[in-house]
Amino acid sequence: MNTRHAKLKLHYIIHNEPNSIKAFVAQELLSKKNYQAFFEALFIKGCACGVVSSLKHYDQTHYFFDKYYDQIETLRLEREPPEFDLLDLNYDLKSAYAWFAFEQVASDLAFELGIYAAQ
Repeated sequence: MNTRHAKLKLHYIIHNEPNSIKAFVAQELLSKKNYQAFFEALFIKGCACGVVSSLKHYDQTHYFFDKYYDQIETLRLEREPPEFDLLDLNYDLKSAYAWFAFEQVASDLAFELGIYAAQ
């Protein structure tokens, strides 16, 4: 999918699914110049490295977690990897789950847009 079509799809998602993690990811993606580079950084380094500008600080991740709790819980139950050991985290639980959810939805969206293969 070319950049123009990707932008149209992202705007469509934001308009039609406004209270979703997917719309949040779409909004973040629209703020980037190079979608491919963003996804590569996200999937190699993860949200914890600060690649997602709207989820860099605890107040941002906590707000995201609280706002999208139900969606995060659904993702957690469907996709949480068995090796996701909460006792070994170097950061707080809300941030860990906010980043987990963002990364999962971003992976799906990247695949849907044909920008990056699903992880």
